[in-house]
Amino acid sequence: MQARNPANIKVIDVSHHNGMIDWKKVAADGVKGVFIKATEGAGYTDPRFRANAQGALAAGVKVGFYHYCRPETGNTAAAEAESFLVAVAGLQATLPHVLDVEGDASKVGASKLTDWCYSWLETVENRSGHRAMVYTGASFAKTYLGAKLAKWPLWVAHYGVNQPMANPTWQCWSAFQYTSSGKVSGIAGNVDMNELDAAFWMELTAKTQTTPKPVEKPVSKQADDKTKEALKVLQTAQVIQSPEYWLQNAYEGGAVRGDYAALLIQNMAKKLSVTVPMPEQPKPEQPKPEPKPEPEKPDRQPKSWNEIEKLTKAASVHVDVGGGGTGVLLQGGLLLTAQHVSKGRASIRVKTSSRDWLDATLVAEHPTIGKDSIDVALYRIENPPKSLPYLTLSTEPISNGQKLLTVEAEYTEWITRTGELCQVSAAKEPWEFDCSIPAQYGNSGGAVVNEYGEVIGIMVNIASVGVQKGSVRQSVPGCEAVNLQHPTVSEWLKKHM
Repeated sequence: MQARNPANIKVIDVSHHNGMIDWKKVAADGVKGVFIKATEGAGYTDPRFRANAQGALAAGVKVGFYHYCRPETGNTAAAEAESFLVAVAGLQATLPHVLDVEGDASKVGASKLTDWCYSWLETVENRSGHRAMVYTGASFAKTYLGAKLAKWPLWVAHYGVNQPMANPTWQCWSAFQYTSSGKVSGIAGNVDMNELDAAFWMELTAKTQTTPKPVEKPVSKQADDKTKEALKVLQTAQVIQSPEYWLQNAYEGGAVRGDYAALLIQNMAKKLSVTVPMPEQPKPEQPKPEPKPEPEKPDRQPKSWNEIEKLTKAASVHVDVGGGGTGVLLQGGLLLTAQHVSKGRASIRVKTSSRDWLDATLVAEHPTIGKDSIDVALYRIENPPKSLPYLTLSTEPISNGQKLLTVEAEYTEWITRTGELCQVSAAKEPWEFDCSIPAQYGNSGGAVVNEYGEVIGIMVNIASVGVQKGSVRQSVPGCEAVNLQHPTVSEWLKKHM
């Protein structure tokens, strides 16, 4: 892999999380190109991708579009390619169409994931007549993406280095994302910064890219006379308003709006209830049932660890401050992390496992007790999406020997680690507990989760901990976490949540 070069081209990538963008200021700041998020999975379209494309093009910034893939959900490459092609059809693009593959896509396994990516890239390139490209993290490329993908150019992410990590599939990169905390005029907050290889840029801009082909929808045969007559009857009966709409969409292969379909069903039900009235039958008097005692609340049931891992990954975020760390999303758009991770910032930026960026503002940091710090900080997500995943706080006492799980939200991978609770409290810092999870520095600020999928602590420090094995107590790599059920901590949480 080659190192960065001053001759390369300044490029950014954006999504709706970057908010309203002043593209004239962006262009004036020397940005020559932008990759814009268009779609994700098989049904999501970024709400600002068209506005971003129009603004960038009007300012003279070259445009490309990217698709965040979700093969781990069971989506086929064909379905996700179709979703992307429909979204970008007819839009001008100079930079390649990009497949963004990272995160939970690794669950598919290297071989299947490579085949999946190959199929998506081939489909998009063949259907659109436009060049395709792969985006991924440096370590992800090395571990999960096979040699058959080498025919497409690589856009690689590796932060804090001048030269990204090598991998066996690609000998060089065409684009290099070197930070997520760049600053560009016209964009509020941080933005992903990239440089495009100068020779690759010349290749893209020297020739006219083929305009993407509109995606054709399947068309069935024309409605016969009986169908047309039936639609006229429905119109006369005021069940529908426009036969043409139903001919075009319901019969000829289009898509019917859900609210129109609901209205059709309701109107038909009204007509049927008028023409076929149902006589009311007298109801015999029924003896009043004896009041039943209130059923006892069922005991909480532990979740499977596979389910807990999935939920914890979804609710864990990468905190993009300094060296980075992890945080956990809670109900109501709240975010809990460690103070030493957020470094006292009034506002921070976090990245979710679906590669969306969210802004958060400080609610409170736990005050010190004497000279001792309780290393937790609470933030609130600004304009949280309705479907934002979260974990709940446990209300049950913790105990030694409990199995535990945590997730490190590293920038491109969400890594699971497990262990058990070793010591409920320490004499020096009674608001902490020890556990045998072999944590790394990136785990700081992450949630410690119990067998019910509930948060019992926040990871704050790597330490050697004592584990009882038979009659012998051994020292093993582990960590310390703030106990969220300690009275001092729980009262602070109740006050601010």
